[in-house]
Amino acid sequence: RNDRHDEFCYTESGAKYAGTRDYTVSGKSCQMWNSTHPHQHSDGLQERSNFCRNPGDTKAKPWCYTNDPATVWEHCDVPACVWNRDCEDGNGSKYRGYERKTHEGKNCQNWQSDFPHPHSYHESGYASKGIGNHRFCRNPDNEKAAWCYTTNLFTRWDYCGIPLCNTDTYSYY
Repeated sequence: RNDRHDEFCYTESGAKYAGTRDYTVSGKSCQMWNSTHPHQHSDGLQERSNFCRNPGDTKAKPWCYTNDPATVWEHCDVPACVWNRDCEDGNGSKYRGYERKTHEGKNCQNWQSDFPHPHSYHESGYASKGIGNHRFCRNPDNEKAAWCYTTNLFTRWDYCGIPLCNTDTYSYY
């Protein structure tokens, strides 16, 4: 996958979103980034556009200052990409979906737990790899695919069997 797809949808928090959506979830038009009217701001983005962005990666998804004097900013109506959410790209190291079972149907162990299998992948050192207080499949160590520790005493870990992303199957990429 290459970054050209970031113009149609956003991944993670949308910091790399480079599309041309210029209105918010409620339909308000976006203020030009290099303008301070109607809202003063100092976010450092001096684009000569009013396209939705997430400068400084400060919000949960792409947003903009609005042209409505009563509403300073709002999130934009940009779809989240299904890449690495409903499917995995490459080795799954960027997968951030919600699968909680291995390809054999075994339940995943919470990454914050060391029971039944102790490990060193805790949130403090691996948050950027998608590790947190959940039991979703991830690939923090660049294995061949997303995996998890299992709750099965006899199976320490296993791959999850997330389908590979491809443009024939998934419309947002």
